[in-house]
Amino acid sequence: MKQLFIASDAFVALNDTQDPNHKRASDFVVSLFNKTVKLYSSIVEIVCAAEALSATYDKTRAHRFIELVLRDSGIVILPADITERINGKARTKLNNSYKDLLMTQVMRSNGIKDVFSFKESLRDLNVVVWPKR
Repeated sequence: MKQLFIASDAFVALNDTQDPNHKRASDFVVSLFNKTVKLYSSIVEIVCAAEALSATYDKTRAHRFIELVLRDSGIVILPADITERINGKARTKLNNSYKDLLMTQVMRSNGIKDVFSFKESLRDLNVVVWPKR
């Protein structure tokens, strides 16, 4: 894996110590330290994570999260044009939200096949989900 897309649920798991996936998310990030992996996300994923954090904590924490990711994280933020065409086959996958369909389309458009997420349903969209179960 040379490129990794970070989904909103992974951002939430990393930033919320009460999240059931917090330890797995933290352990996975630590395992990346010895690897050269370029990290990507989209503004859609960041906003969704911030919304989840503000619902659990407060808007100040969500705002700090956005500032950190956009300014100091080294994560490449890919454009996520919501008018981007979503693959016809993917649209028929009823287990996936339109946000997830858009995310995987953005990934494909940028040649990224690996995603950091805890959503098992993403496997149906032909991406490699990390961390492995």
